[in-house]
Amino acid sequence: MVTNIMGHRLHYLWFFLIILNLLCFPGTALDLISSTKPLLNNQTLVSATNLFELGFFNPGNSDGTLAFDGNLVLEDQAACVVWTTNISSHAENRVVAKLMDTGNLVLYQENVDNSTPEKFLFQSFDYPTDTMLPGMKLGWDKKSGRNRNLTSWKKPDDPSSGDYTFMLDIDGYPGAYFKKNQEIIYRSGPWNGIGFSGIPEMMNTKSNIDFSFKMNVDEVSYMYELHNKSLYSRVLANSSGVLERYMWIPQTSRNWKLFWYSKKDQCDNYQECGAYGICDTDNSPVCKCMKGFRPKNPVAWFLRDGSDGCVKESKLDCQTDGFLKLSNMKLPESSVTFVDPRMSLDQCREICKRNCSCMGYTNSNISHGRSGCVIWSSNLMDMRQFAPSEGGQDLYIRAAASNLEQVKPLQLYSDHSRRSKQHIIVSGIVIASLVIPLGVSVISCILWRRKTRRVSEANSLSQGAQEKGRDSLSIEVHQTKSDNLTDNTSEDFELPLFDFNTIAVATNYFSVANRVGQGGFGVVYKGTLAEGELIAVKRLSENSGQGVEEFRNELKLIAKLQHRNLVRLKGCCVDMEEKMLIYEYMENRSLDSILFSHDKGSLLNWHTRFNIILGIAKGLVYLHQDSRKHKANCWNLGLYVS
Repeated sequence: MVTNIMGHRLHYLWFFLIILNLLCFPGTALDLISSTKPLLNNQTLVSATNLFELGFFNPGNSDGTLAFDGNLVLEDQAACVVWTTNISSHAENRVVAKLMDTGNLVLYQENVDNSTPEKFLFQSFDYPTDTMLPGMKLGWDKKSGRNRNLTSWKKPDDPSSGDYTFMLDIDGYPGAYFKKNQEIIYRSGPWNGIGFSGIPEMMNTKSNIDFSFKMNVDEVSYMYELHNKSLYSRVLANSSGVLERYMWIPQTSRNWKLFWYSKKDQCDNYQECGAYGICDTDNSPVCKCMKGFRPKNPVAWFLRDGSDGCVKESKLDCQTDGFLKLSNMKLPESSVTFVDPRMSLDQCREICKRNCSCMGYTNSNISHGRSGCVIWSSNLMDMRQFAPSEGGQDLYIRAAASNLEQVKPLQLYSDHSRRSKQHIIVSGIVIASLVIPLGVSVISCILWRRKTRRVSEANSLSQGAQEKGRDSLSIEVHQTKSDNLTDNTSEDFELPLFDFNTIAVATNYFSVANRVGQGGFGVVYKGTLAEGELIAVKRLSENSGQGVEEFRNELKLIAKLQHRNLVRLKGCCVDMEEKMLIYEYMENRSLDSILFSHDKGSLLNWHTRFNIILGIAKGLVYLHQDSRKHKANCWNLGLYVS
């Protein structure tokens, strides 16, 4: 398509390009246009290899001529000029009009090198309409001051300018927008060195299509080329408000096949979930709030309208804030961002940490080892999360210290994968419902009898284990008359004792990557034993105030609680100052992360919730009646399990 000199497309007389094999015009085909050979209404201009053909599209009874007098001139049936290329005269050399095999209609001087676009006096690729071809650029050019974009037809049979525009956002961290008039209806996400972060399909087409993006002082532009020259592709902004990519496969059907389109689902709607909301088509509803945020409008949110977004639950504190990692993300709205392609991710984090208004950061380029820095200092908008197999990239968001991972010694609820979160297993929830009151009670018991830890006691405990070959730890559990027994008795049981080096190796020497929770009593790590068994290791903090006797009490209380809905204590590790509890590893979260989650909680129907209530009740019966020995131990410590 060609625009007129005012930038508006013609309303009543058109000429356009088309692949020759798709449709042939009646009449004569020309190889060039000159002052003596104008292009008439029944003629076409054909490229050298017969790939492209240029001709007229005449709505109604209109008629016209494309003449040439050093400029291309489009005249209507009354010989009135309605459009011209309007380039300066070059009398010293004859100017030629040619249709290239790329589909680009160009003017250039004869006997002058025309191998690069910079030599062209005019090229139609600088004036795209609704279609983008290989080699055509969208975006801003400093030399001409031109910002090239696609504009839809008004109707399928009316090629005048329509309502929809596909254009590059050239500010900040550039991406692409699809607009209806001035309203953004779709955003591609910024260019991350491989593709647009919101179009993961681009990763799967690199074998056939080569996407490129330039961002420097001279231009901000996007284009694509085809590796396989037997294929062809075009991008279309259609009059219905859909952005489409078509592929031409001459060896098979020899027609255009729809390859990709957008908007293709609810999460493609611009700002579907508002500020700090994340859209995920695997959720029901699709919107969820980031950790540490809640719906701004709970009523609308419940009715599945997340456009008002989310607000902070906790006040941020620049000195203590940390960062949470979100994976497989379409990056937020990025027109107002700080970008430095030379920084590392660590440097980016430090700058974001010091800047109290920084809400998130990531790499600007994820190709070739990842590099660069992008920082958001405004609300995070228009985010989306993809499945791991689909794409996206990592995003680090600012979070209050209270919203960072807390200690979770018993990881009880698991969705195993983000894809299967809707399959909630009632038994796992019941497990969590039993462990929550138990864990609180155990910690309360320990706090009641807190004593100063003594190294000699630890050494004594460790030495006792060594005498048994470091294979098990003998713990004596006392029962008293307060348990309604006739006389005092004691019961010994064997608890496996793990070697410190075994646990260190299993947790990759307590690496940060293996950390699954943290709280006042220490850190919980995920570990893998040599035989492949997964474990959860609760490593007590030196500042926890928990001495040997408190450690014994916790072992007594937990190890003897045998119930099918309770996580099993596998053993412990005692080595000088080190005291650790080894649990079976459960990939689940606690019950509160389900009940109070806006996305997961909505999946719990009344039948499931009723089963949860029954499970909690059974757990309380077990703790209050069936496990009288352990109730007595807590009574002795001054607190009743509730």
